[in-house]
Amino acid sequence: MGKTTKGCILIIALLFICSCAHTKSTSSEAPKQQATTQEKQAAKSQEPLTAEEELKQGDQHLARGDVTVAIVHYQNALQKDPTLAQAHLQMAKAYGKQRAMDQYEEELKEAIKVDPQLAEARYLLASWYFTSGRNKEALTESEVLITSDPQNETYRLFRVMVFDATKDYQKAIDELKYLVQAHPQKPQYLLSLGGMYKRVGDEKNAKRYLQKVKDIAPESFEAKMAEEMLNEATEQKK
Repeated sequence: MGKTTKGCILIIALLFICSCAHTKSTSSEAPKQQATTQEKQAAKSQEPLTAEEELKQGDQHLARGDVTVAIVHYQNALQKDPTLAQAHLQMAKAYGKQRAMDQYEEELKEAIKVDPQLAEARYLLASWYFTSGRNKEALTESEVLITSDPQNETYRLFRVMVFDATKDYQKAIDELKYLVQAHPQKPQYLLSLGGMYKRVGDEKNAKRYLQKVKDIAPESFEAKMAEEMLNEATEQKK
């Protein structure tokens, strides 16, 4: 066998050895890499939760009905980040489920103090004021909401309820007129406006809006209610 052939065989042998060595090295490193990944995951699981993670944990427990545990997570979140208004809001909801209404109100106020633009907290607080008979405070909160979102139907209807409760019917009418103008095809607003006019003794406008209900939604529940109210007006005249 010539030198050239021997040289080729030697090179091929060396390449084969190197290839095997490389393969063995890679296969031996795989378990080490897997172990390293597991160690990292274990270490991460032992790390303290961030404020956002505590908030998420609280929401998960609240959704399952574990209210007490949820409150602990929200408290932990606020200890780590006192500016987390959402944690105050969610903790208020948790206290609400426990019917701990003093804490419910306090947490809503704290949420608004941290973030005055947190509309959900402000609306819940306004609703609680209304439910507990504090109509002046309810209207104050609703005015802030309306200023920030004038076209919001929920806020407008809330104000109608408060004005109705306080017998400030003209202001309730003004709110309903806004809704009717913004949503002329919604029979529920026309019905409410007609009913409110009827309440203050304005039969002309009452009939006008009640008839509109029948015109735009003749087969609706609102149309049946409008018909009954119109018939009542006719019977009273007799």
